[in-house]
Amino acid sequence: MHYTVLIVEDYPALQELLEEYLEFQGMVVWTASSCSEALALLKQFRPEIILSELEFVDGNVRSLLKQWREHESRQGWGPIPAIVISRLDWGEHECLTDGIGFQAYIRKPFAPSYLLAVINLMLDKKKRG
Repeated sequence: MHYTVLIVEDYPALQELLEEYLEFQGMVVWTASSCSEALALLKQFRPEIILSELEFVDGNVRSLLKQWREHESRQGWGPIPAIVISRLDWGEHECLTDGIGFQAYIRKPFAPSYLLAVINLMLDKKKRG
């Protein structure tokens, strides 16, 4: 599988772990540590999936994805599947992710194999339309 993935994670050790694991699985991985970095990367390339933490120094995933979804709409593109990865329960931050197009929510800690299964499921579903 040669998917392209954008990881938006501000904790360097987890970002590196995810990057190495997904690259080992054959994926091309881009990383960002903030909303502004992620938006800059999204304007340079279009990944097949986005994995993102909820909160950053310069904003939150809601503002990041809202801006990106508006850009996709202006370009006439379909949405990139997105997964929230957080240590908090879904209910604690449902308001941040509600209505902005996240397809999955994974709570930390998680098994890397579980993340891989969710990624594959989402991308297989996207390919089938």
